[in-house]
Amino acid sequence: MLLQTLNRSGLVLYSGLYFVLWAAYMALKSPWPAAIGAVSALLFLLVAFFGTGMREKRKSVRYYRIFAVAYLAVAALALWGLAPLFMLVFCSAIGLLGLAVWHWQEKGAGGRFIPVALTVAALLAAPVPGQYTIDPASPSEYAVPGKAGVLKAPNTMKRPTQAGEWALSAASVADAAPAKRLALIEGEAGQDFGDLFQLPYDIPETYYQWEGADSDPHALIRTLAKWNAESELDVTQGQKVMGVGTVLPDGRIGMVDRIEAYTRSAIEEGPDVFFVPVEAYQQVKDISKKQLIVPVSNFAEVLYFLEQPIEFWPLRNFGLFCH
Repeated sequence: MLLQTLNRSGLVLYSGLYFVLWAAYMALKSPWPAAIGAVSALLFLLVAFFGTGMREKRKSVRYYRIFAVAYLAVAALALWGLAPLFMLVFCSAIGLLGLAVWHWQEKGAGGRFIPVALTVAALLAAPVPGQYTIDPASPSEYAVPGKAGVLKAPNTMKRPTQAGEWALSAASVADAAPAKRLALIEGEAGQDFGDLFQLPYDIPETYYQWEGADSDPHALIRTLAKWNAESELDVTQGQKVMGVGTVLPDGRIGMVDRIEAYTRSAIEEGPDVFFVPVEAYQQVKDISKKQLIVPVSNFAEVLYFLEQPIEFWPLRNFGLFCH
């Protein structure tokens, strides 16, 4: 009786945890899905080893148990940040599909309805052919010997899009409102305001002309790390500084693709300031409402901002240099 209760309760609980895991993964992209997945993996392990019918020495039972151990290992790695969360969700879906097959073979309570429902639910995590999603990944650090500040650039990773998120994405695109634009200083047609002021830096244009600078999303931080290494003082003032953007041959900061994923990577790292291209400011600010986001149009503006007293940094939240 106890084992039958474990089998039925385990099926219900595991199904519920699967939906919670999938929803948390879609909404949070945080450590919470890893914790939920770990509980789910442990529950699957209990069902695989102690559930009704699983005690029999059949070949299929061995496969369930091998998968249960592997699933728990993936969950542990995800908790430590060593395995991507989408892999954990995928393992959870495989486990749900396995329970559906088991229930179908055993002809348990609910007849064929329960395994069919479980199979449909498992398809939420199925990869969509030809569709890919860009997720945030661990940032790259550009350490400067002898300087206490931290310079990091966010990263992204490409993975197959899951059926459930593809459907949600299609629905959200259909209902999306027109994107907001950052209001820059504008005049009459043909009118040129020029630079609002001249920043006090004598930087030769050749400083920016290194291979890949105009296409590398890390170019802003790599250039800043180079400047910091050549400076007597620590330009970061000992703070954690992140940024994303290409650097054009004249020092202008260029826009990058995948800005949403780069922003989420920065959110997870929690820098003291995050530099972004002017064109990306509104989109980044809509995603990260609590971080200090500073839009910059050229590299000299980054240096000017970092020179200000740290107490004044939050006052530059909208950005000083939209010109």
